Amino acid sequence: MNGRRAGLVVAIAGLLIGLTTTQVAAAGSASPSTTATTGSPSASPTPSSSASASSPATPSTAPELEVVIADQSPAIVLPTDTLRLTLHVTNRTGAEIVDPRVTIGVQQEVPRTRAALLRWFDADAPPRARTEWRSNVTATLAPGATTTLVLEIPMSDLDFPVRFDNWGARGLEVAVSSGGVSGLARTTGVFYPDDFTATPLELAAVVPATPDATELAGVLDDAVGVVAERAPTPEELAPASAVERATELLGTGADVALDPLLARVLPPADATAAGTVLALPWADADLAVLPLAGDAGRSLLEQALGRTTADFAAAPLAATTVLAWPAGPNVTPEALAAIDATGSGIGSAGVLLEGAPREMDGLLEPATSARVDVLVPDRSDDEPRGRAPDTADGTVVPAIVGDDTLGDLLLGDLAGAGVSGALVDGVAPRVLARQLTLGYTAVVAREQSEPVDLLAVVSRAEATRLDHDALTALTQHLAALGSAPWVTLTDVPALLAQPATATVDAASLVTSGVLSDDDPVSHRREDVLAAADALAAEAASLASAFPDGTGLEGLGPVLTLTGSTAWRLAGQDGSAVTEAVAGELASVANAVTVTVPSGVNLAANDGAIPVTVTNALAVPVTARIEVRPEQLLLRVDPIEDVQLEPGMSQSVRIPVEAIANGSTRVDVTVSSPGGAVLGSAAAFDVQVRAEWEGAFVGTAAAALGILLVVGLVRAVRRGRRNADGVAPDAPDPADPELAPELEGTP
Repeated sequence: MNGRRAGLVVAIAGLLIGLTTTQVAAAGSASPSTTATTGSPSASPTPSSSASASSPATPSTAPELEVVIADQSPAIVLPTDTLRLTLHVTNRTGAEIVDPRVTIGVQQEVPRTRAALLRWFDADAPPRARTEWRSNVTATLAPGATTTLVLEIPMSDLDFPVRFDNWGARGLEVAVSSGGVSGLARTTGVFYPDDFTATPLELAAVVPATPDATELAGVLDDAVGVVAERAPTPEELAPASAVERATELLGTGADVALDPLLARVLPPADATAAGTVLALPWADADLAVLPLAGDAGRSLLEQALGRTTADFAAAPLAATTVLAWPAGPNVTPEALAAIDATGSGIGSAGVLLEGAPREMDGLLEPATSARVDVLVPDRSDDEPRGRAPDTADGTVVPAIVGDDTLGDLLLGDLAGAGVSGALVDGVAPRVLARQLTLGYTAVVAREQSEPVDLLAVVSRAEATRLDHDALTALTQHLAALGSAPWVTLTDVPALLAQPATATVDAASLVTSGVLSDDDPVSHRREDVLAAADALAAEAASLASAFPDGTGLEGLGPVLTLTGSTAWRLAGQDGSAVTEAVAGELASVANAVTVTVPSGVNLAANDGAIPVTVTNALAVPVTARIEVRPEQLLLRVDPIEDVQLEPGMSQSVRIPVEAIANGSTRVDVTVSSPGGAVLGSAAAFDVQVRAEWEGAFVGTAAAALGILLVVGLVRAVRRGRRNADGVAPDAPDPADPELAPELEGTP
């Protein structure tokens, strides 16, 4: 023991100039980092004004000495290494503690299952640690103070060998005691022999870089608000926060399944530093829904795949392949078969399925290789599902199944990985997550007689919540795995290219939670997807009104957002997109208006009725005017399309011809050449009295004739009187024939 003590280097913060007091942050958090506030050095530890944040328990239940393992190195310990442990020890008693005793115990057996690895932190589990090192350290722990102790222990001082048959994860237990008070903490060490080469497992880690529903909703107003003048730019379609997150993910070393919506706006510098990039369908088209959502859903998926190719062709980085990754939950076997049948390059190499915690009777099942073939049987609903898979009556889909537990550990999400127990709080989360990531893969490598492939998957919901600490943890943990002798890092395309290790019935994946046997979501979205399809046709029709070209054709990409996975994961149906587009189309269409007279009297066989068309848009518009009498009293010939200048009004005379007399209401509609209605229809009343024209002309002609005859007669008589002095129209009194008529005349 003295020899061991001679090899021990005990570093106490504040040595010679005093001890350093620290306040330790909560160790039970899922965050991969801790926060420490260091006080000024003093001759002795200063009392802490509050209890350590790592223990929310009351003083009556809190340990009298609280021990937290703040750091641990190296991550993988070789026989020639020195194990370094940094402890934060808080004295919760009312008395000073001098030269406490520190002991280190080592788990007696190497955990052979992942469940055994995680049970090490359960305080109720029977102790299985054997003390391998003990020593008193020279330190004074003041009441209420937290003191940092750094232990450096050569592996030669720990009395257990590391051989080919006992390498891997081992639980470590660190206890600090003095005068009947004590505290302990547990962590996981990973040990590997110098002269041994384990059969490596191949491991790929994939993280999606996609926007969530909130981010997509945030770009809708800007994206659709410019379509009357131009198409939305890639920057206007891509949420800035999602682009920033994708940029950080590309530097972690993980495979990145990238939404092409974001790819075009990534900085070129990040593109050169990127590792394996996998293309998701544009806007992360929902592969769990669209293949099953009728013609509208399949059409939207085809558009998404087409835009995927186009956007990556213009992006500053290239994608290795188009990845078929339907996001859980609600991924059905039917969706799996439909994805495989889509063609267009997606699903041809295989489908990535998010895993589920593989538990049976409370224990994790032994790991299986990620690469499997999934049989989706062609059977009726009432046919038994218990029979063995038969490739003759079903669709075999190549797949790789992810390990969610490993994905959570990579992110430092201990709670998500199922790591629990009172002793979890005794280790800094970033330290424990790294050690368990290594230990987890070591257990998997040891429990397999044949090489195995693992796929660590980060779900979309987890990925959108990643902060800088989680991204840092992901980078560090992948680097640690890369240094592990039993791990060979690979990528998703390489896993998909492996031969399947088994053919599994889709029903077994339903039982384990990887697939679902019920998908009401796809049916609920069919109406919205059909509405998006109809709006696309309406936008194309409306675009014909703009001869100089506008952004209305750019509504196609916007409408493709309707099919995004993000809506389903947020419990929405994508109607936010269709409502925004419908509102903008209405706004554009209603910017063209028509003004008609209040009423028209048509007293002729033909005429022209004036209407005024106004274009309130900032772009020229080609308008087609249609006039329809409700009664067949008028005939209106087709009118040539009218060119309306931006912000101007134009009067248009509509030629009409009377067919019959009467009263009719006339409807006036303005539309695009493609048939999209512009503005609201207008109407006015017309009184048709075509016979009045003939009657008036006849009466006028008769009157003119009478006036002409009278005028001629008077002219003749006036001429006679001028010749003989007798008025031509006065009777001659001497005329005997007129005498009877003149009798009685005065």
